[in-house]
Amino acid sequence: MIALYIILSIIAFIIVLFSIKITLVMDYDESFVCKVKWLFVKISLYPKPPKKKKKPKKEKNKKKEKPEDEEKKPEKKEEKGENPIKVFYKNQGFSGVIELIQRTLAILKKLTKGIARAFKFEKLYLRLGVGGSDAEKTARDYGKVCAFVFPAMGYICSNMRVNKYALDVHPDFVTGKRTAEFHVELSVVPIRLTNAIVAAGLRFVFKVLLKLLLANNKGNNTDQNKKEKSSKKENVR
Repeated sequence: MIALYIILSIIAFIIVLFSIKITLVMDYDESFVCKVKWLFVKISLYPKPPKKKKKPKKEKNKKKEKPEDEEKKPEKKEEKGENPIKVFYKNQGFSGVIELIQRTLAILKKLTKGIARAFKFEKLYLRLGVGGSDAEKTARDYGKVCAFVFPAMGYICSNMRVNKYALDVHPDFVTGKRTAEFHVELSVVPIRLTNAIVAAGLRFVFKVLLKLLLANNKGNNTDQNKKEKSSKKENVR
């Protein structure tokens, strides 16, 4: 009995931990800050905290010569599946914000509705200033940005849970500068996410695999019926 109580208490403790929400906070206004909050714990993702400097080691008499291949390494190109937050941290700026929205939408469209709704935007604020070299170009660019950003916000609000949101896109005919600011708080309860993943897996099993099995059985039955009919015809002859 004691062992059973210990196992049940461990299971209950894990369930409680998985029932506490995790929040991803992203803030951008000329500089980008990204951190994760869980209860009283805050972990800074970007910018990364400075590493502790190691004590310099004593130089050896003989220095190892670096081969030419190691000295000149080719720059790595950005992969399509790279973390969108990491990509934005490298790029930032107005174009970086637009690219972040594009990458986020691409990820959301791959998720099932149940998994997407496991996440919740506690706050989703976006402010964009669209400028250009002249008034005509500013107006064209403003129209293009609005045609992309507003449907993107509509897709997010209709497919995910959003608590507070605000979107401001305005043309800047005076300075002609492009500016971008946002504040995002995205939370998820781990147990809700795992339940959504399990439910999606079960739906896949019942909807897809069972249909394939039934189709195979029907195909086998039709083949058997054809063989029986052909054998009967031969016997009659």
